[in-house]
Amino acid sequence: MTPGPLHIYALMALLGTALGVLTACQTVSDGSNATQWRAERLAQGEATLAACMAERCSTLNLDGQSLPDYAVLASLDHVTVLMASFTDFSDLSDIAPMTQLTELHLGGTRLTELSGLDGFQRLTVLHIQDVSLNDYTPIGRLNRLEELAVGGATLTDLSFVADLPGLERLIISGAYELEDLSDLAGHPGLLAVDLGHTYATDLGALLTLPHLRQVSVADWGDAGAEAQIEALRARGVEVSYEVLLPVC
Repeated sequence: MTPGPLHIYALMALLGTALGVLTACQTVSDGSNATQWRAERLAQGEATLAACMAERCSTLNLDGQSLPDYAVLASLDHVTVLMASFTDFSDLSDIAPMTQLTELHLGGTRLTELSGLDGFQRLTVLHIQDVSLNDYTPIGRLNRLEELAVGGATLTDLSFVADLPGLERLIISGAYELEDLSDLAGHPGLLAVDLGHTYATDLGALLTLPHLRQVSVADWGDAGAEAQIEALRARGVEVSYEVLLPVC
């Protein structure tokens, strides 16, 4: 059976979390190894950037790499998809001029705030999962957003999702303080929701989503959640379970 959209995005989130876990679990025996590792990431990033500039690429994939100064990206007016997840990127002001972006992937970075995010009004895809932000409300100002991957230790509610009526796919990753899904109730656009990386067990809000087609959840063995899952399936919603990864 061909995997549906949610399975693909859930797998991406799972692989991202796995990478984060493996990276966190690694130990460096001495400073020279750490220095070499950083130098290799930097060399990869600079090579990727140079190739993109030479080809005037539309997609720049720096995932897992590094740059000495991300502000150099600001002049790349030909890039519409920027992928810089699992890097040391930390400041949206570095790419503020890139208002042409339609996709922005910054999961697992050093972002702590979203000041200036509302300048990227062409975004249809935003991935900022596995980061700890001080305020998630700027996400709600992205009127064209169709797909959102979000999560982190500071994510405790989803109130900003109500401001995104065109959102179709929601992926939650690394949000283990998130237990309340009531903010999703009645959302008019959601087709697919991945909740595998939360402790949410009350799925009642999902039963109020008029166009929901796919859901991915963690298997907590909760009787109440199981009843709600069966109710979702009775409505024709495809429900799958995710395997939770241990954290070292």
